[in-house]
Amino acid sequence: MFNLMNTEEAAAYLGTTTWWIRENIGFLGIPAMKLGRQWRFKKEELDAWLEMNRAA
Repeated sequence: MFNLMNTEEAAAYLGTTTWWIRENIGFLGIPAMKLGRQWRFKKEELDAWLEMNRAA
């Protein structure tokens, strides 16, 4: 079983807002999956995304 975060948890983890998360899933490629009408996030995928998009 996967440990999935909802949008509020992902926003807190990334230090941003839920609005920013939803607006940038497609634009910035934030790894997310849609379950019904809600977005879900895997911590491991967010960590990998952060590492790949870290400012030099």
